[in-house]
Amino acid sequence: MTISFKEKLLADYLDRFSLPAIAFSGGLDSGFLVWFVRNRLKRQAIVLCAQHELIPAREEKYRAKVMEIYGWTDAEYVRVDVLSLPQVVANNRDRCYACKKHLMGMLLDVALAKGCDGLLDGTTADEQLMYRPGVRALRELGIHSPFAETGWTKEDIRESARSYELVFASKPPESCLATRFPYYWRLELSALRVVDTIEEKLQTFTEGAVRARIHPEAKLIRIEVSLLLHEKFSDDVRREILEIARKAGFKWVTLDVSGFRSGSWDSDQNGASVGKD
Repeated sequence: MTISFKEKLLADYLDRFSLPAIAFSGGLDSGFLVWFVRNRLKRQAIVLCAQHELIPAREEKYRAKVMEIYGWTDAEYVRVDVLSLPQVVANNRDRCYACKKHLMGMLLDVALAKGCDGLLDGTTADEQLMYRPGVRALRELGIHSPFAETGWTKEDIRESARSYELVFASKPPESCLATRFPYYWRLELSALRVVDTIEEKLQTFTEGAVRARIHPEAKLIRIEVSLLLHEKFSDDVRREILEIARKAGFKWVTLDVSGFRSGSWDSDQNGASVGKD
């Protein structure tokens, strides 16, 4: 297949690195970046995978599956205790900055120790226009974002991934579990696990993204889904999800008729999303 103009720009950008390290989260953007460097350009690159308490369990499983399919089993896992950071636990609006600064700083240390001449991530051009405190941390650390710096949007990445029939081409967007809680509500591991369990159960009955948003003061869990497969969503499953919620101290589980909305905690006064998943 002939490399498109944007792919040529990306390849030229990547030529500046003799041995890059790539932070692979398991999602579309970083996944395509690893694939493009290793499988398309046949270039050497170190793959680094952060592990922490805010990653959904299903994402860990999916990431491992992708790495097995494409032969990235030499990837190195780096354990990061993000709940040891007071700014993260406090869950304020700068939480993502503190988390990203700590996490990517650790990956950068590993990359440099391995002799890499740069750490790359999957930040896209359109993310530069959204509310992304973590992007500031990337710039401060000197992390390189090839897509953002060569004008690639998420849709560009998805289109190219589909053209190569990559397994993650249609993967729905994902974000850390902290985005399920309102700002300034203290994050606790037990509540994070409740969200994770419910979402993993729901993912079996949805096509696209799913979020279980927590409204602690109302003792309510609000579910956002892109598309619910009602014919598979039985009364038994409903009761199981409600039982999980009630054991955790929640009284209500509701289905948001607005569906999945990226950044619903960050919506402006008109209800429009400004970018936090």
